[in-house]
Amino acid sequence: HNLNVIFVIAEVALLGGLPVVISHVALAPLLGLVYVIFAWSMANSLGKEGGGPQFLYFFLDTTLGWTTTKALVALLAVLLT
Repeated sequence: HNLNVIFVIAEVALLGGLPVVISHVALAPLLGLVYVIFAWSMANSLGKEGGGPQFLYFFLDTTLGWTTTKALVALLAVLLT
């Protein structure tokens, strides 16, 4: 993922000629928030019948206990502010 970010930045900022403004940085947490909400909404439809929800990443799994769930809710709160 990190190398992909470097390639995207190089293509957009250096090779593409698109204007990149520092205020565009605010879009990254917004897209992260949208992805977390999407992953949570899709968890039940991805799982097998009767097998419970299936999460794409372990850190999005709310079935691991209250600590993980609280951390994810805190992350969402930080992303929203």
